[in-house]
Amino acid sequence: MTISPRNVGLPVVGIVGGIGSGKSAVAREASRIRPWYVVDADQIGHQTLLLPEVITKLTEQFGNHILDADGQLDRSAIAKEVFGPNQIQQKQQLEAIVHPHIRRLAADQLAEAAQSGQYQLLILDAAILFEANWHHMCDAVVFVDTNWEQRLQRVKQIRNWDADELTKREASQLPIHKKQKLADAVIPNHGELSAAVEALIAFADQRFPNPQSS
Repeated sequence: MTISPRNVGLPVVGIVGGIGSGKSAVAREASRIRPWYVVDADQIGHQTLLLPEVITKLTEQFGNHILDADGQLDRSAIAKEVFGPNQIQQKQQLEAIVHPHIRRLAADQLAEAAQSGQYQLLILDAAILFEANWHHMCDAVVFVDTNWEQRLQRVKQIRNWDADELTKREASQLPIHKKQKLADAVIPNHGELSAAVEALIAFADQRFPNPQSS
């Protein structure tokens, strides 16, 4: 089912960007200013890896070595499989197992937030929004544009990645210039976070001037 104002009652804005773009920070801060609800696909992805059926299918696919001492999935071990020599095939196998669960849980969260009556707009924060075809769940998509140097600095601090790791991870996603082209709007995030937040709010206000009546 496609999520849209026609079936959840509120507009859904997807937010994307290159790795380390700060898109999640922009979305979170905007939701503190406006009555918006943010669905974090990355967070849902973590929750999905705790589901017994997902654990079973992934161990059947990749082997028990992706489990930790407690029998839970080890994300670093999975990453070695997905970003290893057979990257494309392994990544496709992983996505075929986890993406349906992420989409279902994201759709559930969007619907529940809309039905709560507390919000005026919903944001779907998903790095692979286009790759997974989740943009069809949205009424508009915003790309957060941040330069390479800033993104590299962020992933070094947060994830301890070097330039090679960032390049390798980004190569598994749709090229940034294509994401920009597919988006309905591009907002810069090269300076103060507040400027990017204001740009996102301005876009939403213009695109959905009266969300509650949509």
